[in-house]
Amino acid sequence: MKKTLFLIDVHSLIHRSFHALPPLTTPEGEPIQAVYGLASILLKILREDKPDYLVACFDRPEPTFRKEEYVEYKAQRPETPDSLVPQLFLARELFSNFGIKTLEAAGFEADDLIATLTEKFSAKGETPPLRGGKSEPRNSTKLSLRGEPDLKIVILTGDLDTLQLVSQDKIVVRTFRKGVSDTFTYDENAVHDRYGLSPSELIDYKALVGDPSDNIKGISGIGPKRASELLNKFGTLENIYKNLASDEKLKRMLGNSQKQAELAKKLVTLKRDVPIAVPELSRFAINFDKKKLLSYFQKLGFETLVKRLEVDVQGRIFDDAIFIVESLGLTPFSEDFLSVKTKVGFSLKPLIKKLWALRQDLNPPYFDLGVAFWLLDPDFKNYEPRAVFRKFLGKDLSEDHSDLKEAYSLASKKIKEFGLEKVLQDIEMPLLRILAEAENSGIAVDLEKLKDLETRIHDKLNSLTQDIYREAGEEFNINSPKQLQTILFEKLKINPYLVSRTARGSRSTNAQSLVALRGTHQIIPHILEYRESFKIQSTYVQPLQRSLGKDGRLHTEFIQTGTATGRLSSQSPNLQNIPQESIWAKDLRSAFIAPDSFSFLAFDYSQLELRILAALSEDPKMVKAFEEGQDIHQITASKVLKIPLSKVTAEERRLAKTLNFGLIYGMGISAFAKTSGLDRNQAQEFINTYFEEFPRIRDWQEKTKSEARTLGYVQTLTGRRRLLLGLSSSSPQLVSEAERAAINQPIQGFGADILKMAMIKVKETLQWAEVWSKAVKMILSIHDELLFEVRDDMIKKI
Repeated sequence: MKKTLFLIDVHSLIHRSFHALPPLTTPEGEPIQAVYGLASILLKILREDKPDYLVACFDRPEPTFRKEEYVEYKAQRPETPDSLVPQLFLARELFSNFGIKTLEAAGFEADDLIATLTEKFSAKGETPPLRGGKSEPRNSTKLSLRGEPDLKIVILTGDLDTLQLVSQDKIVVRTFRKGVSDTFTYDENAVHDRYGLSPSELIDYKALVGDPSDNIKGISGIGPKRASELLNKFGTLENIYKNLASDEKLKRMLGNSQKQAELAKKLVTLKRDVPIAVPELSRFAINFDKKKLLSYFQKLGFETLVKRLEVDVQGRIFDDAIFIVESLGLTPFSEDFLSVKTKVGFSLKPLIKKLWALRQDLNPPYFDLGVAFWLLDPDFKNYEPRAVFRKFLGKDLSEDHSDLKEAYSLASKKIKEFGLEKVLQDIEMPLLRILAEAENSGIAVDLEKLKDLETRIHDKLNSLTQDIYREAGEEFNINSPKQLQTILFEKLKINPYLVSRTARGSRSTNAQSLVALRGTHQIIPHILEYRESFKIQSTYVQPLQRSLGKDGRLHTEFIQTGTATGRLSSQSPNLQNIPQESIWAKDLRSAFIAPDSFSFLAFDYSQLELRILAALSEDPKMVKAFEEGQDIHQITASKVLKIPLSKVTAEERRLAKTLNFGLIYGMGISAFAKTSGLDRNQAQEFINTYFEEFPRIRDWQEKTKSEARTLGYVQTLTGRRRLLLGLSSSSPQLVSEAERAAINQPIQGFGADILKMAMIKVKETLQWAEVWSKAVKMILSIHDELLFEVRDDMIKKI
């Protein structure tokens, strides 16, 4: 496993922190902002980079060998501010409390120590060609690492003097663009992109252009562009001066400057052999004592950093995993949360969000037990700890959660046995952080629009209530099914046989039944409109206002374990089923807004599940329709009704669409007849003709059901599986339900995974492109659609 060594140029970092941050003082009134900035940088490194080894290199106050060579070296620099001097000493104390080793050597600078450590833990090797097809620059630093063959060295500094040490992406320099949080990392390609030179050529480059920050004079008339051109032409400083006699223009330009250039080269070249005892690499492992550091931060008054260390969970460490349990105790910071060990527990997503609120993190890899047991049995419904223990382990969870290891062992074994490792580790676990970010982001809402809509719906409901009372000839509870049945079928004498019975034997008054009664009485349209308006008001308009956060945004909760198929669900509030067809839909949806200078951007898969059906069944006619970009519903209507494409009406296309999507859910004759409005015989004929035209679909369905009966489960192409014990039931109803699930799961489950994998890839892309991460937020996943909030000037690029 690749390990990382961080080498820190303390002097440059503490100066940068001092000038970048506003004045801060300790409780005793002593200046402390430089130390605070340094501490914040260290915490970020430990949290995000998780280095295996770390060394802090200090400058000494004595004159360096460079000062002895050149008395004007750094002579232009102002005196160190009085308020910074004591903080330079406190920095050593800070590293001690972090458990980080420090090095210093009289007569040498921190950069020389860094160069020596780099040389100590590296050896000569070969450098491959630069990425992107660039040819290797001359004198490219050719270093491979010994002792730790996969060791990566990261030099953290506030200046660019150490760029000459860069090698490929094995030795890199991370520096600051602004402040103490915005950084940029130079590998060999980045150095070449900036200077057009290899890292080792920068020594000669600086000898020509000088280094004003160190008061090293360059050659008069030689700027950065000219220096790069000369080195690209002649290769080295020495070769440039060797060619003066044959190049009159060059001779006039450089004149008698060779000695000055040679001195400058000597000054800018970092020493790789500082006479200092360097211990073995293992001695630089971080020895972190969280309680000690907390006490030190409290002493200095670093309240914000104290909060970043405080955690309300505890880690029990076993073998290769950390078991997260409920506790109010503190956790060893470096061991638990910066470890590469797997974090095991229930409900890890809410925990990640809670830690983020404390400016902490729970770093991957993860093993969420609730999600794991859901994958093993997605129809169980309850994946809370106690329910899981009773169902899968046959016992109650202990009070101290000490038996989490047993649950982990069982889940790991079964996940591997069922071939679910890819689904768990490559799809569901990476999704934890993505969903947590989307929940934190939320979606903005115009509260005034919602209030106005509530008033208008309230007025409409009052008007409809009076219309219904008038048609009924009396007042009654419109929301009571029993009272509505009495009014419709007893008082108004509407034919009850037009609607189906409920499980208790009474006549149904649900929405579907009321639609079937349309045209029988003037009261029905009023009741339908009342039902629709009441639902919008009670299910969306009022609850959305109550759910609105203080930031003016709705923060839904995405549930990974909410469906058996693998689709994400949403609750508190549910933002995945905002109506589109309602008379109030446009007004309701207009209440969702993007901030100023931002817009919503939606990406939607086109007929994803039907395409999956075509791919799984390999039906040639359906595949061809998709490959040629044709309207699949129009094609279906044309084939089934045996009419030209141009003759297909909107109603005929609707019938075909109903059947196409119905097949995904295993829709039978009765359901199709009810949904399409056809009688049973017409529905049967329609379905029969459909399978005559698309025979491979029926073949695939029958094959899938047969395999499910044999195996007891069905599986998606990604490996997600669903147990279907109902296939062996003596109950025809249970068998029918299981058969529908057998047909649906491979399609809808795979569609769910396609969207989840898309979310993961989108997140990876946004992380890679820093400018994009500030311009776009992924805020909602809605079945086969992703909704983003994008800065207007970046929409086309996104």
